[in-house]
Amino acid sequence: MLPLEDDDLVEEEAIEASRIGDLELTGLRNISISYSRISLADVAKKLRLESPNPMADAESIVSKAIRNGAIDATLDHPNGWMVSKETGDIYSTNEPQLAFNSRIAFYLNMHNEAESEEIEVGSTGGGGWRK
Repeated sequence: MLPLEDDDLVEEEAIEASRIGDLELTGLRNISISYSRISLADVAKKLRLESPNPMADAESIVSKAIRNGAIDATLDHPNGWMVSKETGDIYSTNEPQLAFNSRIAFYLNMHNEAESEEIEVGSTGGGGWRK
């Protein structure tokens, strides 16, 4: 393996830091969806933050994500909590039913088309499928 130049090393470290930041943000989004309220200590544990002060790091990550609009939550500084704002219950609407009906109609149509083609090929007597 060839030794890395200083510029290559800096670029590689920047890419790694960006990847770790993306992983933390993805983890934080999942946490904010899963918990209506969670302590910053638990956020640090779940994100596996390994630093001298993981709670401060968790607070920094959470506040940055809130400021950037990545999560919909607030920080309760005195108690050390991240409080997620309530998300709407998608199942209280008919949207899931409409999506399910659309999928069923699509697959039923595809099945019927495949079945009609199978009958046409089979009826030609050319050695096609027969029902």
